[in-house]
Amino acid sequence: MWHVFVRSVAVASGFLLGCSCASPQAARDSNHATARDTAHALPSGFCADATAKDRLAVLNRLPQPLAVEPLIRHISYAKFASRQVANGALLVLPAPEGVSPAWLQRTLTCHEADVVLGRGEAADADPVVLPTDWVAVAAYAKGGTLVVRLEADNPDLAQEVLTRAQAWANKRTDCNKPVAKAAPAAEVP
Repeated sequence: MWHVFVRSVAVASGFLLGCSCASPQAARDSNHATARDTAHALPSGFCADATAKDRLAVLNRLPQPLAVEPLIRHISYAKFASRQVANGALLVLPAPEGVSPAWLQRTLTCHEADVVLGRGEAADADPVVLPTDWVAVAAYAKGGTLVVRLEADNPDLAQEVLTRAQAWANKRTDCNKPVAKAAPAAEVP
């Protein structure tokens, strides 16, 4: 009887581990999935609300960012020791009227999937798309602004995301209003 229970648990575990992921974050975390794997793992119909061209237009019409900041992750490697490493970028945007954080997050995630799967084009200095890896996108409201969190898996890719975000933001500025830039998100000992 015991072996039947163990076999049932093993089968159930295998089923749960083998089924497709329902969220971009879960897909990205599972076995270091490639960008294509993550794009394919998006739920059916997740990106059906607009075309790739429409999503690119949204990215190109976003307002001038108020700031582009490095996203830093603290890694503890001993009881009392830690270090900071680059993890991506934060885009702080004035909240466009009628745009919710959830809608913007979904639009940018679908834009990334469009480009990765060859169904759409990337914007100039596109901060959401990397040629080799998936960029995790999250958006939330904060004090009258929308903050877009762009996160990469390793410090080198994270630095590239930050550089692209700064270049993308600077294409939206005029000579009198440069985007606030923080120092490069390099590793701090």
